[in-house]
Amino acid sequence: MALDYIFIDTSAFFAAEVPRDQFYQRNRQTWKRLSESTTRLYSSEAVFQETSMLLHYRTGPASAIRWIELQMQSKSIIWLSVDAQVRIATLPWMKKIADQAVSFVDATSFVLMRREKIRHVFSFDRHFATAGFRMWPG
Repeated sequence: MALDYIFIDTSAFFAAEVPRDQFYQRNRQTWKRLSESTTRLYSSEAVFQETSMLLHYRTGPASAIRWIELQMQSKSIIWLSVDAQVRIATLPWMKKIADQAVSFVDATSFVLMRREKIRHVFSFDRHFATAGFRMWPG
């Protein structure tokens, strides 16, 4: 299925960098499909920060620095800002599905995806499906 837009979550970035991650093989295939498509890729500053922090603490500073440098050089992802308006709009999401322990970063992603009318997410985090988004590749 061809997609016009897709949001990339931390779990997709992380699994691409960590061969021992349970989603590593499936993830690499999905990144290959995206690189061969015309799909516009979106993510957020919050996801950028979360991914770099996760890589730093789980795989070491060198891994995080390499990933940050790659992202800063890449022109393939549109990094959406998390401003005060987005942060305020995040609270209703966190309250709505509080029983799911949704993180602040995930809730900011939901707000941004709704604002940008992005229905699909490249993620291995079930919270996106709970919030009504379509997991891709499924």
